[in-house]
This record gives sequence, structure tokens and C-alpha cells, in this order.
Amino acid sequence: MNKEQYEEKKRLIPNFDEEYVTWLPLDKLDYDKEKSQFRVAGHKVDKVSKYAEKIKEDPNWSNMPPVTPKRKPNGTHEPKDGMTRILGAAAAGQNKIKIQTWTDSQGFSEEEWSDFQARANDHPQASPNTEEDIKHHINRQVQEGHLANKLGVTLEPDNSNAEEYIDEGAEHYKGLFKNSGKNIRWFKNVIKKALGGRTSEAFENYTKLGSGVGSAVGFYAEKTGWKGTKVGEVADGRTVYIDNGKCFSPQALGNAVTQLVKNKDVEVDLVFYVSSLAPATNKRIVKAREELLKKVKDTNKRFSIFTRVYILPQMKRDSKRNEIEKDDMSKIILAFGPELS
Repeated sequence: MNKEQYEEKKRLIPNFDEEYVTWLPLDKLDYDKEKSQFRVAGHKVDKVSKYAEKIKEDPNWSNMPPVTPKRKPNGTHEPKDGMTRILGAAAAGQNKIKIQTWTDSQGFSEEEWSDFQARANDHPQASPNTEEDIKHHINRQVQEGHLANKLGVTLEPDNSNAEEYIDEGAEHYKGLFKNSGKNIRWFKNVIKKALGGRTSEAFENYTKLGSGVGSAVGFYAEKTGWKGTKVGEVADGRTVYIDNGKCFSPQALGNAVTQLVKNKDVEVDLVFYVSSLAPATNKRIVKAREELLKKVKDTNKRFSIFTRVYILPQMKRDSKRNEIEKDDMSKIILAFGPELS
């Protein structure tokens, strides 16, 4: 419990100190290296001597908040916050620590304890949570489904409600880590990154460069029979450029025009996929494909640049919410070209 939490509890709960604050002998502590310390880097040992001096000067802890332990069935207590104060007390030669038992009275689940520890380490000034601490906490809660349980939001298999999940999750964590100085966008990005493993299960991604397995050019060559091996190479009168959802203009379009200036008879194919998959949804990918095709058609009305547009398969699951079927992951999609006329 940090000072901010302590003052809040005293303000909200009459006689908080009388009801819930007491002393505990140090030998009653049972430290759990997995659960007692929230910080990724471990204890703030550089602060121990400072706390030892404070405790020597004020053995009644009148200016320090109590430590929070969790009482175990065997009668020992597992520290949940205040490890630096505990170490400071030991260094000061004090054989007891001031604790609060309110949290024990609440019947916290493991995840509620974890959130409590997160906030307890969210000190307004001294020893706040590091970025690594916050990211670790969020990543674990996302991966293990605890955030979804907390929000009451079940992620759809195709991530079609991911934006709602991310928005609500970011609001939750901004409140939990209110002294972090981080804005909503930062928390959203952390959640998006934490969803990366889930995203790879629902969506395929490709590399823009290279010609091997997993590359956009490699997949295109394999499925169309093109004999080239890299972007911009002319083989059998055809060349190919890649748009990964972020480089239609000026990269792909500019390179295609340059190629046609050198060789006006070459056929120019464009391969498209969405590389930014955090978060991806079937609806978002379909919309990106539609927008790309509109750009190509508008361009070709005036300049006739692209011969064909191929779409790489990415959607591995149906979207029941948006009624969008998954892609056939074994096939490339011809979305524009003379063969479709």
C-alpha cells in the first residue's frame, strides 16, 4: 500500500487504522519470489538504506504507510507490497513491521492481488513502476485472459471486437497506473502488442522483401508461375511491386511508372496485403482491400499503370459478427486484371 492508497482508505473507511492496521513480527513473513515482488527488476535495494534511516528516526512509522501482506492458511504472511520497507526495517534492527489487513478482509483473487500490487507500486514520486513493470503486467493479463474477464469482453476469434477491448483496456490501465504519466495511446499500443500472439493465430502476415517462404514475392511467384525472384525484376514480360498497406504511393506507384518509362510493354502486377495487424479484423482487412482497388482503378482510368492486382490471403477465421468468410490460405486472390474482364 503506497501513501496515496493509505490516505484514500483512511478517508473512505472510518477508523481504518484502528480496524486494520497492526504490527507483525518479521519472522512471520513468508516471501514468495514469484508473487511477492511486482517489479520486473526485483527489489529497489538502492532505497533500503534510506528506509532504514527513516525507520531508525521514526520507529512507529508515523510518516510511512503500512506494508500489505496476504495471510496464508499456515498462519504466515506473504508480502504483497512494501518489500523495500521490510528490508529497511530489518536493516534498522527492527523485528516487526507495520501492516494493514484490509486487503485480507476483501477475499481478493490472484488477479485482484496483482492489480493491487500494480497500484501500490504506482508511487506519485519515489520508485514508481517502470515501463517494463507496466508492460509486463499488461502483457500477462492479456495473454492469460484476465483483462477480458475484468472487462467482461470476450474477444471474437477474428478480433472483430478488438477495438472495443483495446479502448476499454486502455482506460482501465490508465486508471490503475494513474501516476505513470502515460497517455491513453501508450496503453493502447501496449495492449495491441500484447495481442500479437493471438493475432498471428487469426491472420497471416508476410515480409515485403525477399523471395523465400513467407515473403509476398515468394507467394506471388509460387501461385502465379512468375519466374522472377525480387520486386521490380522483369521476367516473362512481367514485373511485380508490393503494397503492404502503407506504400501504394509513392513507392509502388512511383516504381511502376519508372519501370514503364524504361519498358512500356512490360506488364505490371501489384501484390497487396496488410502488414499492420495490431489489431487486425476481417472487416478492417476487407476495407483496406477495397480502398486499394479503388486507388488502382482511379489511377488506371488516367494512366493505365497496373495490369493486375493480386491479394495475399490473410484471414484464417470466419467473422460471424461481420459475416465475412475466411480466405483460402492456399490461394492468391486475383482482384483486378484482364482475366476478370
